[in-house]
Amino acid sequence: MSSCIFRFATSAAAVFLVATAHIQHAAAQWTYRVSSDPYIRNISAFANTPSAGTHTLFVGTLTDGVYKVTDTGNQTTVWQKINNGLPVVQVRTLTTIDINTLYAGTDGAGLFKTSDANAAATWTGINGGGASALGCANIRSINFDATMPRTLIVGTACRNNSGLYRSIDDGLTWSRLGNGVGITKLPDDVAVSALLRDVPSNTYFLATSNYGIFKSIDAGVTWATANTNISAPNGTLNAFNVQFTSAAPIAGVTPINLVAYVHGSGMYRSTDTGATWTLINPVLAGLPAGFAALGGIQKESNTAIYVGLDKQGVYKTIDGGLNWAPWGNTASGEERTQNTRTVTVLAGAASPTYYFGTIDGVGKVTDTQVNLTANTNQVNGVNYNGGGGRLNAITHDRDTPYKAYVTGPTLYQIGYVYGDCSAGCNPLDTGLTGNTIEGAAYQDQTNPAVLYVTTTNRGIFKSTNSGALFSAFNNGLPNMIGQVSRLAIDANYSQ
Repeated sequence: MSSCIFRFATSAAAVFLVATAHIQHAAAQWTYRVSSDPYIRNISAFANTPSAGTHTLFVGTLTDGVYKVTDTGNQTTVWQKINNGLPVVQVRTLTTIDINTLYAGTDGAGLFKTSDANAAATWTGINGGGASALGCANIRSINFDATMPRTLIVGTACRNNSGLYRSIDDGLTWSRLGNGVGITKLPDDVAVSALLRDVPSNTYFLATSNYGIFKSIDAGVTWATANTNISAPNGTLNAFNVQFTSAAPIAGVTPINLVAYVHGSGMYRSTDTGATWTLINPVLAGLPAGFAALGGIQKESNTAIYVGLDKQGVYKTIDGGLNWAPWGNTASGEERTQNTRTVTVLAGAASPTYYFGTIDGVGKVTDTQVNLTANTNQVNGVNYNGGGGRLNAITHDRDTPYKAYVTGPTLYQIGYVYGDCSAGCNPLDTGLTGNTIEGAAYQDQTNPAVLYVTTTNRGIFKSTNSGALFSAFNNGLPNMIGQVSRLAIDANYSQ
């Protein structure tokens, strides 16, 4: 068995802890705690490249652009940042054609391409211009047809001019799909999370974060909603992904089997090409109740599918979505594996090789049982379970200022901010099902036992016993997905 984590050392803004005025010291009180790690979104891997037994990886991150590494198997290679020409470092999606040709979809700057990724990696914007420009610069998905010039289809998420855009000249000009009338038209504010295409039958499935699932039977010209039997928690259908669970059908004869994750509702299956859906019972299917899967679903084959669950590891099905089980010990092992966003199976490797993207690093497994162990592997001197990681916010305890609460992959209590974690860095996550990587912690100053923490996917949580147990605190709030709350507590009123 072999397992490891690849960690990035970056020059991004470091996280510092600051003591409050309750403690007086002659020297400045800034203490370096930890550097920020890139937030992994996509992994593309090429087996036996550039030579037999070595693998080249490209990674897109939400916090530090695109990275490249050659995995020689001895964990000695260094990650290279390849952002030349990218105006922003928020890379939401990364798609590879070959070892040199990559497409990067960004937040706010549109689509970029490089044709020399294995060398200098110079990126060029391919967003068109004028009337034929890409109408939304927030890219969420990239699909392509391997012709030349390539046909590209990108999914976007904006308040206006959002949806799907297609280019038949490799990004020189763009046109919006779904511009029909009435119910055949895609809404102008549709926020795409993923596009699934069955090219032989011209059938497209579009997962969105505000309208659920759409279906087109004419390659994206006209659309209809495909949400029958899917519930809408908080009034919003938030579909993160759709995947085939059957071989390519014969148009009009064989139905397409599908699996989809809808945030706040659960995992669904369809056996009639998306006409109707059935909710998979978590208890019977093996999935944990109330799970969140913001990374979507990754497919290895028509029966083997993976889904990364926030704070609960990776689950896998080998029967097309009917039954699920934890992928090895990812749910009970290291915290970073419990927050996996994507799983990539390396085709063509001499032995089974898996790369998985977490919220602060890239992991590798060459064991089909996926039994991860801590503190056994190092990359560039950084332990898999070592210090480091991404912390977002800090609040000092009212009565003990050198004690603090910080948000990272979960909520932590630091016993002494001037020391290291040997003095106590304890997770406070019982009952906390949301991911706090972008959240913040708050303490009620009139009742210090009351803590609040905000999440990116489950709203607000409250504890009345200093963090020993949290419960959701969202009654009356709209869907909180992707809307990290910031709170203010009335000093004259406490609950």
